[in-house]
Amino acid sequence: MVTIDLTCDSPVAAAPAAAPGGTNSHAAPAAAAPVNQQTHAPPLPCDQGACEAPAGACKALTSQVQGPGEPVVTPPSFLARFSAGWVMAGMATVGVSLAEKERNYSQAIAVLRALLRGSACPGRRGDWWIRLSIDIEHTKDDEAALLAAEAALKDPWVKLGDRLDLQRRVLRLGRPPRRWKRPNWATSVLTDPPEIVIEAKPLASNLGIKSRFYSLVDDSTQLGVEELALEWYASEAGGKWQGLHCEGGIWATLFGLLMWDIIFAPGIPDVFRTKFQTAPLDLGTEAFYEPRRNQIEARLQEIASGAAPDLLTSCWSQHKGRWCAGVNWDRTPLPELLDICRCVGGLGLSVVCRLLAEDYSGWRGGAPDLLLWRPEHGDARVSEVKGPRDRLSESQRVWLKALAAVDVRAEVLRVREPTNGPGGKKQRRK
Repeated sequence: MVTIDLTCDSPVAAAPAAAPGGTNSHAAPAAAAPVNQQTHAPPLPCDQGACEAPAGACKALTSQVQGPGEPVVTPPSFLARFSAGWVMAGMATVGVSLAEKERNYSQAIAVLRALLRGSACPGRRGDWWIRLSIDIEHTKDDEAALLAAEAALKDPWVKLGDRLDLQRRVLRLGRPPRRWKRPNWATSVLTDPPEIVIEAKPLASNLGIKSRFYSLVDDSTQLGVEELALEWYASEAGGKWQGLHCEGGIWATLFGLLMWDIIFAPGIPDVFRTKFQTAPLDLGTEAFYEPRRNQIEARLQEIASGAAPDLLTSCWSQHKGRWCAGVNWDRTPLPELLDICRCVGGLGLSVVCRLLAEDYSGWRGGAPDLLLWRPEHGDARVSEVKGPRDRLSESQRVWLKALAAVDVRAEVLRVREPTNGPGGKKQRRK
């Protein structure tokens, strides 16, 4: 049984567990409110009794899930998602969405503040902070919206795309005269990935319809933007790349195969409850990395030193056909996987495996659309493909930055409708 406390009137809210990875990589803005060391979150207006939630809303989020006289038992953190408090926090999040649709921003703000005081669903805290800042901005109080975004950057659970989103909000809302000093991370946040632009004849360009185009080589063939991009990359102009439209699938497969014996390692309490599990219960939570730290670090060193092809071949021969979360045995044959390992390189593979080991659920989304490689050159690149009306999400930006940091070429390919004449295969690079 677990005590869940998400109230606005509780003197001390339950504290989330320390976020994985320790301190934040970006310093918080100087103007942010001081952080409550017990809750890891800045003080909120509801701390002073200014809660605007409807009667009973906060109390509904605050019950002790235990019988009379029963002691409070704290389960492992990765089992918290099976608790009543976790479910109630999810229901409250749905309620926030409904309030926002009705433009009842005061109610949405009150419930978000209550959620941020609690310890349930730490992985959602970034989204809650973003929505809190947006909803406050809807009330025409830009200064308070800025303060909320600045405060969010002090929360160690705000990571990846959510952090980048909030940093961009701080820069947008914090223009002079509200803030005169630019944060030291501003240049990094505002740097866009390299971009290639190609033109293709569209089949349909109605808003709300996924873009489709005629092939660059055959006007009778219709392609989606990703297939069109693969066609261009395979051409002479594009560099004669082999490629896959895989998003995060190929990385999850490589992670599962390279880390197989660590994922299924015995001796970790409570992570395997039945023989039908395809992964330990703590995979996808902050609790996965720490108990296996030594094994993971040793494996990452092996991968970085170039042992990935041997590890992959061994795992394939021993376990082919067995279920493992994220692993797709049928999509990519072993020879192709080996080529990908050699072309991406040990450093790039080890970094991707580290990211997934430390925060599997956080990094499973936003991976680039295409993985491209050239066995004859021994190089690889990734590409996020965007149609005429698409834009990069913050999670996609984070992936591109992470791969570029280890010298894996990471770029955006944008498909545009022709501006000169009926067809067009022009491309330009930014």
